[in-house]
Amino acid sequence: MDSRAVKSEMGADGGRQPERSGLSVPLLEARGLCRSFGRKRVLEDFSLQLFPGEMAALSGANGSGKSTLMKLLAGLLKPDRGEILYGGKAIPPGSAALSRMLAYLPQENPLMPGLSVRDNLALFSGRREGVSEEFIRAFALEGLMQVRVKKLSGGMQRRVAFLASCCMGQPVFLLDEPTASLDLEQKAVMRGWMKKHRDRGGALLVATHDEKEIAACDRVIRL
Repeated sequence: MDSRAVKSEMGADGGRQPERSGLSVPLLEARGLCRSFGRKRVLEDFSLQLFPGEMAALSGANGSGKSTLMKLLAGLLKPDRGEILYGGKAIPPGSAALSRMLAYLPQENPLMPGLSVRDNLALFSGRREGVSEEFIRAFALEGLMQVRVKKLSGGMQRRVAFLASCCMGQPVFLLDEPTASLDLEQKAVMRGWMKKHRDRGGALLVATHDEKEIAACDRVIRL
């Protein structure tokens, strides 16, 4: 099934739009992306601009291409046609420069199950000391740092994965169902961090079915 982006510039709540000058450069831009798997066309001529201080929801039915698009933007898949720019520049997939620019939280669990929470955070952050105590307290992980990830609940693993993926403060967050498996309290914590990142000038693309997450976004992009 072909999937096309519906241009939707109104805020999800009909209100807030990020302020940007005529000289503002998108932190993330996709131009004419196409991707097929065999004879199945998943994305067709998809374009997107994501600006500083903007959070956009990516919405669509299961199988519409949301996760495929996320992997394309994260450099994990190569488009059949089209280009992707980060801060106005083409950056090679898998490069250190792209890692500094972009944080990607996939729908599947990216953690190493045999390692402890502390070791996973150190691995993802690239720093032996891992992440700050502020982040650890915010995600209620204080007593779990030495626990192996495979012994955690699904919701707890999701919290660790979010922190591991986004702990370096990259300008662009690509989040694929970020609050799946979380209870209501932790969903609120995650949304708070997402909003804080946007308010600091970051940009977020959030693939979600969660109505509250969609309502918190500045606009909705439908596949």
